[in-house]
Amino acid sequence: MPKFCDNLGREWRVEIDYSTVRRVRSSLAVDLLEVLDDGAKLLGRLYEDLELLVNLLYVICADQA
Repeated sequence: MPKFCDNLGREWRVEIDYSTVRRVRSSLAVDLLEVLDDGAKLLGRLYEDLELLVNLLYVICADQA
């Protein structure tokens, strides 16, 4: 399972299932399923927009926060 650690050493699990896709879509207007069609476009958007990337990670990990 993918995970990352923050500056305080806390571990965050990145779990993406259908409910996560729906939550991200409704919160951020980002469709994670785009990665299946044109992953480079979505990844490029996240690379260019750090605020969107941080918000995306927060929405994905919200249950752990």
